[in-house]
Amino acid sequence: MLGADFAGGPKQVVSSLTGESSEVVVSRRTVRGEDGSPTTDAFFYSQVSDRDGLARWFALHYTRTGSDGDFALYRGRGRWVGYSALSDTAWLWASSETTLREAIATAAGKHPSITSDGQFTSAFSGLDAGGAALVGYTRGDLASGVRALYLRGDGPSETQSLTDALGLADTAFAIGANSHGVWLRAAPHLPANGYRPGPVFSPSLLDEAPARSWMYLGVANGGAQLGAFDRLVAPLLGGDTRDLHGIDHFLHDLYGFSASDLAAIGPGEQAWFVGPTDGAAFRPGDADRAAGTLAAVARRYAAEGFQSGRDGDVVWLHGHAGSEGGREPVPSIAALVDHAGLEGPVSWIGAVNVRGLFSGFSEDGDGSTSTPQQAVVGAVLTVAPGAAGRYRLQAYLDFGA
Repeated sequence: MLGADFAGGPKQVVSSLTGESSEVVVSRRTVRGEDGSPTTDAFFYSQVSDRDGLARWFALHYTRTGSDGDFALYRGRGRWVGYSALSDTAWLWASSETTLREAIATAAGKHPSITSDGQFTSAFSGLDAGGAALVGYTRGDLASGVRALYLRGDGPSETQSLTDALGLADTAFAIGANSHGVWLRAAPHLPANGYRPGPVFSPSLLDEAPARSWMYLGVANGGAQLGAFDRLVAPLLGGDTRDLHGIDHFLHDLYGFSASDLAAIGPGEQAWFVGPTDGAAFRPGDADRAAGTLAAVARRYAAEGFQSGRDGDVVWLHGHAGSEGGREPVPSIAALVDHAGLEGPVSWIGAVNVRGLFSGFSEDGDGSTSTPQQAVVGAVLTVAPGAAGRYRLQAYLDFGA
């Protein structure tokens, strides 16, 4: 059974389960689905309130293959329905029979429980799972594991090369929802030579966004953090010529910034916005120096509509002039971040309004307005230092409710 079965599946199944359930990628082992495609070896557990009702449903969709202790064993029919085990109190589902039998043996005390595994306990010690609907743990790469489980493509995972750099192996995660969307919190480990979150801040510059902005990146001491991220990611992206200064080039193309300009602004909160008019806002340690740097950038590109200014301890730059007309993306960048209900300060934060993104692309083309047919309105992603040798990863999908 997959997520769609729970979302709109038979009442007989839903009424047979207590609702106390969990799903977890249990190993790096890859198995083959009924259609022959590769998928991550996964395991699902739920307590049972009506064993006989669930057995009747199994009789229609599974083939009985034997027993193991207190569990009756079943093999699914059709495309990719996996293997199940049913006792008087529990239902186990796995993508391979090996994993299913290992789970039964562990419950019987024949194998050590995962709760005695130091990696497992370390992962959960750094995770805030308050209010979660589902809590999980993966020994493998979290990103490529989810990709393999739900997309099951035949090609290699584009995320696998980032596992060591971003510490995505051995990760505990929690998933929940609020009135606007679905959130994920995770606690990846800090790899020896990989990503290290920088100084933290609380986002406070969202109201500085130029009209109709649809993308935002917030960071403190961007000169150091963005450069370090560039050096980390660029060698992993492949290709014959690897650009080790991709972010520097991006900032120059959009905002006219050079690496020396960014260094002159120094530490402090920074907000970078993309939209019809690109913009940046800073709350630096030395506002006078930062204002002078932005004024110099604006003078260099005055013919292209660049402007700079200062409001108290905040200095700002508007880049290539664009159309200020039209409708604002809904929800706004500030509303997306507010809906996410972030836990604590962040080292960097990114947010994108997908409706604004598609609208921006269409306006750059034939001038028509696009209305993408999709449920997700926007997304937010943050990282920050954590505890017990881990960092905090938060993600949020906004459905605009």
